Amino acid sequence: MEHQLYDYLAARGIEYETIEHEPFFTCAESEEFYQQSPGAHCKTLFIRNRKKTRYYLAVVLSAKRVDIKALTKFLSEGQKLSFGSAEKLEATLGLLPGSVTPFGLLHPQSNAVTKVVIDADIDQHAYVHFHPLRNTATLRLSRADFFVFLDSLDHEVVRYQF
Repeated sequence: MEHQLYDYLAARGIEYETIEHEPFFTCAESEEFYQQSPGAHCKTLFIRNRKKTRYYLAVVLSAKRVDIKALTKFLSEGQKLSFGSAEKLEATLGLLPGSVTPFGLLHPQSNAVTKVVIDADIDQHAYVHFHPLRNTATLRLSRADFFVFLDSLDHEVVRYQF
């Protein structure tokens, strides 16, 4: 599916740089890489409501902690949000844990994602970085092109100050 991602980006005139690296499973593992490639380094969280009826993708600057209670309130969920299972992640976005990325929204089953929540502080950066559906590479693209990508999808995107 990765080649489909590159075709999708090219068809929309979205420019990117692919940076190959050792697998990163956590933000902490990628700290040295972050220092070598300026821009917003983000973590993408696959979360769900308690009843498992609504799923969300939260794109957050990697250095930030996510206040789940506050996010739950922002999304008008009655009970605390939690992480979606590895099985649901793979079924919905075609991704494995450690490789979660907004590019998974191209997966045919991604309509199960109710909203995409974007950290408002991404606007402070000229470039953003995300895995290209695998954790052994990172795509670097302009923030503007990232929003071109998001706007091309049928998902509701909301900004939130994490």
